Amino acid sequence: GLGAPGGGCGMPPSVWCQDWVTALRCGALGRCPHLTQGHPDVDVCAVCQQLVSLLQQASNQSATEVVGILCPRPPVVVTQCQALVLMFVDHLLWKIQHLNPRQVCAALKLCRGEPGAAPAAPALEAPGT
Repeated sequence: GLGAPGGGCGMPPSVWCQDWVTALRCGALGRCPHLTQGHPDVDVCAVCQQLVSLLQQASNQSATEVVGILCPRPPVVVTQCQALVLMFVDHLLWKIQHLNPRQVCAALKLCRGEPGAAPAAPALEAPGT
């Protein structure tokens, strides 16, 4: 799953931090500060919470529709957003309905300063795991 580093992602640790999608798939976001810090003008925690809230509202839409809703803004994170949404949308829409957006983002280590962030939400797993 996404909670344990490496957790069957099929990639060696040397490439876990190459991009957001790989780090998330390998459960390594917490080990990749350059990915979670994001652009200095972007509050990654707030963007994550907004994406989670929008995903909760989009539970009856297709992956393509969700990408169109979630990823046109801000341009700094469009590519990562599209890749993440397409990879996880079906699984996330099913799991995310009853989760708190702040807890989800804290569990993904995208919100700094959250005490006990890792256990705040159940571990999310990649589709098919």
